[in-house]
Amino acid sequence: ALWVFVLPGSAWIGSSTTHDAQVKEIFEQQFSLFAPSSIILKYNILGPMVEFTHAVPGAVWAILAPLQLNPVARKKDGGLIHKAAGRLMLAAAATLMVGYSMIDANSLYADAVDFHGHGGGLAEAADTFNASWLGGVMPPFNLGGVRV
Repeated sequence: ALWVFVLPGSAWIGSSTTHDAQVKEIFEQQFSLFAPSSIILKYNILGPMVEFTHAVPGAVWAILAPLQLNPVARKKDGGLIHKAAGRLMLAAAATLMVGYSMIDANSLYADAVDFHGHGGGLAEAADTFNASWLGGVMPPFNLGGVRV
């Protein structure tokens, strides 16, 4: 939730060029070792709609998930909180998939857009492990996760 609402504030990407410029500067100074700033900023080409239909519902879902597993919350008020949170999670997941369909329709996948056909060091390590130790039984992480 902090990632979505605070820093880098992916819920606000595309809503302000000033905000996007600040996020780009902070990300490139502090986090460029992990990924390019486009990992967050690429969605601004679609305006704020992806953030409101993908990032925000994803944060809501992530906040509510631990509550579903909490035994006290499950029993509170005869399970009313648990049931309401579960329904809200279902609505958030459905909305999140609407946002994902926008990402899919515009081919804004990290491995294609941000890493130019290479999913980064972790994906490369997973592919190497798969090839060396597992005989290639898993699908590739680099340009493979979306369409396999």
